[in-house]
Amino acid sequence: MTNQVRIALAHDYGVSLMSGDDGERLHHIIAEELKRGNTVAIDFQNVAILLSAFLNPAIGALYREFTPEDLNKQLVFENYSTVQSRTISDVLANAKDHIFEDKGDRARQEALKEMFPE
Repeated sequence: MTNQVRIALAHDYGVSLMSGDDGERLHHIIAEELKRGNTVAIDFQNVAILLSAFLNPAIGALYREFTPEDLNKQLVFENYSTVQSRTISDVLANAKDHIFEDKGDRARQEALKEMFPE
């Protein structure tokens, strides 16, 4: 049986998410829960500042360990603003460009597009 784990970013990391070190800490938590088969809901409520320097190691790096299909099923983003949505989309596009460019894996690239349509 899978559980849903909710991570309230503002509560756990503060309202200004700028640190790559914090992003790496978040990455380890998310990765462990995903490996257990749990769904992870990342809640952006009350986050005032969101930088890609935080999201790249936190979320983008997940694509090195998990397939986009698995992430689409197990990773949920909640309560994000329009501006935050763009930052998230940019991070996912960056992950696609850097992680999958040598693999030429179109199915994975399409899964990223489905997760965050432009």
